[in-house]
Amino acid sequence: MKNRKYRSSMDIIANILEIVKDGSKKTRIMYLANLSFDQLKKYLKFLMDKNFLEYNSIEKKYKATNKGLDFLKKYHKFKKIEEKYRKELKPIKKAFMSLGIVKHNSFLHFHIREKYAKKYKKVKKSKK
Repeated sequence: MKNRKYRSSMDIIANILEIVKDGSKKTRIMYLANLSFDQLKKYLKFLMDKNFLEYNSIEKKYKATNKGLDFLKKYHKFKKIEEKYRKELKPIKKAFMSLGIVKHNSFLHFHIREKYAKKYKKVKKSKK
């Protein structure tokens, strides 16, 4: 089984905007963004509706607009900040996992085990 990484819609949109910076045809976008034709149509329509892309009917190419390029800059800035905090949270995540507070490896989706939740409620009640 291949190790697949989940891509959010925002990641896919940013990927498409990177591809079409200088202009690209549908087929090139589809292959480089690793999308099916149906997915591609959905994203292109969305990006066109939001004025992130423009279509040149003579060259049959899509190109990112200034609004799309502005989004891309903000997206990359956000990703840098996100990566910085992920690195800072790594030791905290390990500590929670070693204590058994987090069931799986996704630090952003906490699942506190019942025994810890019950202990927390007992401690909270006894302090009152």
